[in-house]
Parts: sequence; C-alpha cells; structure tokens
Amino acid sequence: MRILWFIALVAVVSGCAPKSSTSTEHAPSITNETVVLDEAKVLAIARQAISTNDSEPARILQDVQRVVPAVSAPASESETLALLPAHFSDSNSKVGGPVGRGLSGEDLYLFPDRSYLYLRWADILPPTIFDRGTWLFGNNVMSLQSDHSVPQRDFPKDSRFVPLYYTISGKRTLLLMGASWNFSYFEKKAKTNDDFMLFLCTLTHIEPIEPVNAETLQKKIYADSWKPIFFSK
Repeated sequence: MRILWFIALVAVVSGCAPKSSTSTEHAPSITNETVVLDEAKVLAIARQAISTNDSEPARILQDVQRVVPAVSAPASESETLALLPAHFSDSNSKVGGPVGRGLSGEDLYLFPDRSYLYLRWADILPPTIFDRGTWLFGNNVMSLQSDHSVPQRDFPKDSRFVPLYYTISGKRTLLLMGASWNFSYFEKKAKTNDDFMLFLCTLTHIEPIEPVNAETLQKKIYADSWKPIFFSK
C-alpha cells in the first residue's frame, strides 16, 4: 500500500498520468520483502518535482518583468557563469539596494572551486554556517547540492536559483531568485514596480570572490562561523 501511495504521490506532483497497460515497458516485480519508505525522502522527491516544474527560467523572467520592467535577462550563460563566484546576500544596501541589514539575514558564498557556504545570522545569532556543498550552473539555473554535513534540517528555502539582472545605482547587478519559495512569495506579494519586493525575494551580488582570495576567505568563514555544536542542542 505504501509503495502504491508513493507512486501515486510522485505521479501527481510531477503532473504525469500513470502509463498505459499497453506500454512496452515492464513494471518491476513486487516481492514479499518488506519495503520501508523514508517519509523525509518522499517529501524531498515531491518538493524537487514541484521545484523542477515551477522553475523554468524564461517563465520566471517573464513574470518578474511584468511586475518590475527594469529586470533583464542574462546576456549569455557565460556572462552569468563568470559572475557567479561571489558573495550574495539578502542585505544589499551597501551596493545601492533598498534592503538594509535588519534583525536577521542570510549570505551565500559561491566559491570558484564550485563549493558553497550558506550562512544565517540574527540579532541574537552570529553568522553561522547552516549548509555547505557544491553548486552547479546550466540552462540558466544555479543549483545547490548540499553535502548534508551540517547536522540540522533547516536548509536554504530554495536550492535552485534563476539569475536576473537589475540596475542599482547606475550599474547592472546580478540577482538570484529562488525558483520555488522565493518566486512563489514574489508572485503573491509583489505590486507593479515593486522593486523592494524584488530585492526582498532575491540574493544580491555583493562582491566577487577571486580565485587568489578564495581559500583565505573560506578559512576565515570557517574560523568565524563553523559552529556544529549549535545544532546539537
């Protein structure tokens, strides 16, 4: 029964109808062995299916541009790829954005070696590494692949991001919009020419991470913000 429930769940989330019985593909045989399904894995698969269906870059760009016309598409994937190794943050006032450093926030460091560090902070929480892993870029989507080495479950709300460009203080700046949670929130809340909501729902490119400085920066972040004991409480 749980196997059938799992198959039905994935089929519904993926928007796929069950295959016809006339298909030439053979269904796997069911044995008498007990199959134990991990509920967390089922939900993860479902979320991934939803994210994949909802994160088509062209559609996200079109919907964001409808509300904030100043947003533009990347000129090319190579241009975006060259800018991705960088520090991104939801606090962007120091580069001319409208969102200042409030009582909490998040920072994403994409390193040239394709590793990343995701940090959160708050008024009573110093900057702390909440997730780490590797990042990939292709088809105009930047994806985070966690190594699950941080002993907690509070990962970034989004693991897939669509690059967008917006002019801040006279310069074209790269933004990363989460393709699932962030985009959904933006669709619900944003009004016409709502630049503030755009920046609230994206991570802003703060400064590049050059290969020559990457190792030093990474060591500093680990020294200051690697606190696994925090998650053992």
